[in-house]
Amino acid sequence: AFTMGAATSFCLLPAADTGIVVLTNALPVGAAEALCLTYIDLVQYGQVDRDWLDFLEPLFVAMIAPVGEQAGKPFPTRPDAALPLKVYTGTYANEYLGAVEISQRDEQLTLSMPPHGQLFPLLHWSGNTFVFEPGGEMATPGSRSMVSFRAGQDGGIQSVDIEYYAEEGVGLLVRQ
Repeated sequence: AFTMGAATSFCLLPAADTGIVVLTNALPVGAAEALCLTYIDLVQYGQVDRDWLDFLEPLFVAMIAPVGEQAGKPFPTRPDAALPLKVYTGTYANEYLGAVEISQRDEQLTLSMPPHGQLFPLLHWSGNTFVFEPGGEMATPGSRSMVSFRAGQDGGIQSVDIEYYAEEGVGLLVRQ
């Protein structure tokens, strides 16, 4: 299943020489699986054993839950001040993501992600931490990723951590 829709399921019942395939363009909520199990119940027992959707839905909750430590949290009411925005602008890169561009447009930072330069507005969270809301196929609705800038020994911004990629170990990008 994919968060934007493509939940699929199949069940085979060789003893009855039958099976079912369910293809959807729906969120992965257990509906495709419930249809398969309902069909198998009807073939095997002549009736439905249980409400399969009701049974399966809780198992899929984590799959469609928003991701990110700050997802669903209110913005701090008294955040630590950010540095002047121009201090954060520049190109940051690693071998996995390639080059990521942080630029300033008016009084807002934007994050441009490869491979197509998709733009994400960065909203100030606190201090050197900003957040953006990944969308589309990147993450489920309501997700929020931290973007934390790190200063080097000279006080200048040397790298950025993008929380969305931290789990895979590829979230740290170094200033170019």
